[in-house]
Amino acid sequence: MLFATWVTALNILAFAALVAAVIYLFVLIVRALKKYIGSKEMREEKQAVKRTLGETLKAHRTRCQMTQEFRG
Repeated sequence: MLFATWVTALNILAFAALVAAVIYLFVLIVRALKKYIGSKEMREEKQAVKRTLGETLKAHRTRCQMTQEFRG
């Protein structure tokens, strides 16, 4: 009877440790995602997505030193 009590207590303790580990990993993932979303690269990517097609085409043209009348 005493052995069964110890086994049950160890099972509960192991389950609690597993739940704590899962919660800790979840918290770490949320923190990492918040840091990534606030990063400079992500802000620049969001800004690029917000640009219109015309602005994007103009940026590529000017980067390649082309005019609208360019006939490759």
